[in-house]
Amino acid sequence: EWLDTLSTINPGEVTFTDYVEAGNMLAKELKHRGCDIVIALTHMRTPNDIRLAESVTGIDLILGGHDHVYENKKVNGINILKSGTEFRNFSLITVDFSQEPMAIEIERVDVTSKYDEEPELKERLSKFQGNKKGSGRNDLGKN
Repeated sequence: EWLDTLSTINPGEVTFTDYVEAGNMLAKELKHRGCDIVIALTHMRTPNDIRLAESVTGIDLILGGHDHVYENKKVNGINILKSGTEFRNFSLITVDFSQEPMAIEIERVDVTSKYDEEPELKERLSKFQGNKKGSGRNDLGKN
């Protein structure tokens, strides 16, 4: 239904496969090829991730986006994780394959100033900082 809202795309020129249909096909293929874990990387709203968890056999973990909130819930035995926005949070995911079924543990980590800057990472990211400095701070008009 969202394709109809896009003015630059003619829905008649796009092949659309329902994500549940695609999820079932891909999860089955990955398990057939011997994958130990199937992780769905999505960029859908939570209700669509819930539908995916309820409708697809073979997905072990859903890592979602789009909603810009931190959310961790289990639906139909499948963890659905959305790790927030603006790098305010991240998640440490531990998978224990020695259990049957495998155990997935998710720990939320809030990114705060209590963590020291990591010098090597700071240096690597510095080349991107110039693009943001001053962004949005230009006068658009004067009274």
